[in-house]
Amino acid sequence: MNKICRICLEEGVLSSIFTTNYKLSVCDMIEFCTNIKIQRHDGLPDQMCSNCAYKLGIAFHFKQACESSDIRLRQYLGLEAVPKHCDAVTMTDPIVPITRTIIKKCKCTKVEQKKYSNYKKKQESERLKCGPKPKPKKIIECYNCQKQFRCQAQLDMHIRTHTGDRPYSCMFCSRSFTQKHNLTIHMRLHTGEKPFQCEICSKSFSAQGNLQAHIKAHKGQKDHVCAVCKKGFVTSSELTRHMSKHTGIRNFKCDICEKSFSQKRDLKTWLPNG
Repeated sequence: MNKICRICLEEGVLSSIFTTNYKLSVCDMIEFCTNIKIQRHDGLPDQMCSNCAYKLGIAFHFKQACESSDIRLRQYLGLEAVPKHCDAVTMTDPIVPITRTIIKKCKCTKVEQKKYSNYKKKQESERLKCGPKPKPKKIIECYNCQKQFRCQAQLDMHIRTHTGDRPYSCMFCSRSFTQKHNLTIHMRLHTGEKPFQCEICSKSFSAQGNLQAHIKAHKGQKDHVCAVCKKGFVTSSELTRHMSKHTGIRNFKCDICEKSFSQKRDLKTWLPNG
């Protein structure tokens, strides 16, 4: 039983669902998304394949996003929060009829009420079409380098470049990232997923940026031009590597013989185990 995935019941690259190397264990994520209680030594498989782990990560973040946006919208519109779980209620009490007294009102009052009711409905309809009124954007400044941003999320992401914080960790290897988007692309190395396909040669890629650079190569489009020798390149990273030939800067240094290189791949080739 331990040779199959607990979720899809298939064989593959398996990992324990009770791992405690992360802030939230895999079994806690499964319970959060499915309300299925998981316990150790319950007689069921205690491992999970990499494909199901990738799908679990997407479902976990999707549920968090849904709950967060629902709370923010209800707070903005002044609506009551809806409980997460609504149990069905059995109505056992007898239905008591309610008697209402009909009071005749003046026709003039009815006309005024009808006009006011139609006016309120029109206002409500126009408000729903327009959606929530956007809040005015404030310019937020980085305390370290005084660089300005339009929202707190962009500032938080930028501050990680100063602090070196990498909150998004891969559940399969030791790598971590400053942005969740970069972790999503990295996870595809483990799952083998390549959702972006070239329409010209049918080659697939794990990231959309790699597909765009590949299409430029088909078209012979070289947007990044060297200011010194006017040579063109498909990507900015290729231009950066080329510029090191002009500047002579060598940031990659061997710890054994202190020989330096302009490119990281040249250093790896130089090392004995590279």
